[in-house]
Amino acid sequence: MDWQDLHKLRAMQPERIDAWTHGCIARQTRHNVDNMTPPADFASLFEQLPLGAYRSSIDGKPLRANAALVALNGYASEAEMLAIVNDIGTESYVDPARREEFLRLIARDRQVVRFVSEIYRHKTRERIWISEYAHVVVDDSGAPIYIEGTIEDITERRLAREQISASERRLRVLTEKSQSVTLICTVEGVILYATPSIERLLGCSAESVLGASLFDSMHEDDCAEHRLEFHSVSTGNNTGAESIARHRHADGSWRYLASFASDCRNDPAVGGMVVYWRDVTESQRASVSLKRVAQTDALTGLVNRSHFERLARAMLDVARVESACVALYFIDLDKFKWVNDSYGHLIGDQVLVETVNRLERALTADHLLARLGGDEFAVIAPVDLLASVEETAMRWVNALTEPIVVNDMSFHVSASVGVSVFPDDADSFETLLQHADHAMFAAKADRDHSFRRFEPEFSTQALSHARLATELYRAVKSKQFLLYFQPQIDSVTGRTVGLEALARWEHPTRGMVAPAEFIRVAEDQGLISELGDFLLDQALFAAALLRDRCSLVDGFRIAVNTSAHQLSHPSFVDRVMRALAKHELPASVLQIEVTESAFIEQAGRAQHAMAALRTAGISVALDDLGVGYSSLDYLRRLTIDAIKLDRDFVSGLPHKRVECAVVRSILLLAGELGIQVIAEGVETSEQAQWLVAHGCQTLQGYFLAVPAALDVTTEALRAEGIAALPKTANH
Repeated sequence: MDWQDLHKLRAMQPERIDAWTHGCIARQTRHNVDNMTPPADFASLFEQLPLGAYRSSIDGKPLRANAALVALNGYASEAEMLAIVNDIGTESYVDPARREEFLRLIARDRQVVRFVSEIYRHKTRERIWISEYAHVVVDDSGAPIYIEGTIEDITERRLAREQISASERRLRVLTEKSQSVTLICTVEGVILYATPSIERLLGCSAESVLGASLFDSMHEDDCAEHRLEFHSVSTGNNTGAESIARHRHADGSWRYLASFASDCRNDPAVGGMVVYWRDVTESQRASVSLKRVAQTDALTGLVNRSHFERLARAMLDVARVESACVALYFIDLDKFKWVNDSYGHLIGDQVLVETVNRLERALTADHLLARLGGDEFAVIAPVDLLASVEETAMRWVNALTEPIVVNDMSFHVSASVGVSVFPDDADSFETLLQHADHAMFAAKADRDHSFRRFEPEFSTQALSHARLATELYRAVKSKQFLLYFQPQIDSVTGRTVGLEALARWEHPTRGMVAPAEFIRVAEDQGLISELGDFLLDQALFAAALLRDRCSLVDGFRIAVNTSAHQLSHPSFVDRVMRALAKHELPASVLQIEVTESAFIEQAGRAQHAMAALRTAGISVALDDLGVGYSSLDYLRRLTIDAIKLDRDFVSGLPHKRVECAVVRSILLLAGELGIQVIAEGVETSEQAQWLVAHGCQTLQGYFLAVPAALDVTTEALRAEGIAALPKTANH
């Protein structure tokens, strides 16, 4: 061997060095045996080998060891090692059976190849893994003289291989058990590989989709957009973003799959486009339902106030560009309050739905009808001739001339309609709606006309509104208000867990007036804080009295409604805390109910006040979920303790599919967020049973208990507390 051979040796991989060295030593050993005198360069080769090399007697006594083997065994020199080691095999193998196997193979084959074992470093007893080559050297007569071989430390390589193997097993388990699917595809979308979890997503085996296209199962309406996105990723024009498409399941149903694509063609381990699929069907359906809730009125299916505002603004923008006219009609139902108060909301809702059906039949294709809330509706439509505005409005008035029949009872519901025309009467949506509202009040005040178009001399408030404001001012000063209390019932125990305090105005001539008729006026007149403080004080007085006289359940709360104006007042939280202190009540006894409109109208201040209330220990509830804005995004953005399902949702249970689906979604989402759900407006046994079966914690409504004065409520709670006491032998 010359120096060039030695340099080639150093450049070789460990496995090739091992095999080459073994052959080289075998040839050299034969030469040594034949000639008895080794060549001069053999010692140099022997010492410079990167592998451990040795010669031992047939019985295992080491005769020679190169520097690599000496170091492998933890010794400083060959002399030290040879002086200490008696039987390299017996003293080194961790498993004695491996020594026996080595001897068996060497006796049978006179060589061993790639003999892998775990051994001890002889001096330190550290455990390592080795790969061993060895052969028997014989004399001219064929008798064994000694054993020669090489030993390579493969500990790090073996550990790396084990780690890779473990990683591969882990990845395989993760992909097989994962709820998502990983696909490898060509740049055209042909599937080359799919994880077994595809069977859970689409009901087909991984093998059956090989060679198919990503887009074969996709809904045709989604294909074009997703092909473009996939192509953008493959050409480097898009880094990839998650998108959602419908895919056909093997059972024929459609599933929503979220997908994410990544270009891994330059990765030799992949060599293609990688696509991840995950099933988002339930969340997508819930999202669609919630979006529908956010845009439509639950009872009537009409566009709700917030969505109507967006659509109306867009229509005005187009009209402004095209110099066109647009009319906004404000429709208010007359006598509807009497129906609700006399026959309850269940009958009232049926009357309202039939009213909407009649209004819709009087619409034309270019009319947009919306429910603004309660018994108020709006229509926006383009106008060709101003003279046609009154004719259009009278179609809706005339549609309600015939009585509405519900449960063999006839109800006469009429409409007052006000209209404002863009751009003649107003140049913005807010002003247009306001002027139509004022015109409607003028029509309501005018017994001879059910329709009025806005006129400049109309007051910013309708005449009846102005009269009510004057009367309300006197009522606040003279405390013409009292509270009725409606129980909130635990759906499991049947116990009363809270009361909602409902304000009533004892009008000298009109009798009891509900809050819907005077709260807005109180806000407009700046009376809401004074009125709210009085009602809060009365509610807490009632709570203190009930605490002393009744056996209440733990966590009993009294709920008080709060308007946007109250919530946004800088001193609101301080006033609430002072009222609690006055009646020596803990903060936990009070629940503040806030409508969705409060969040919209005073978003920043409302959130700040709510946070302060909750920090103080006062519960906060989102009232009338589904009325007005209906944005369930507030459940995520706002820290609240409870939500109240509006009666419009509850009224459709359990027979209306959409209402059932939406309420289920709300209950599920609230449960995930740890938010209590209170269903109000429960008026039938069927509604109560459905809500209980679907996990609604708290029920409120006429079916369970009607609102009552404090003395009646006190006696009812006393009786309930006595009935709940454990029976003894004396009872």
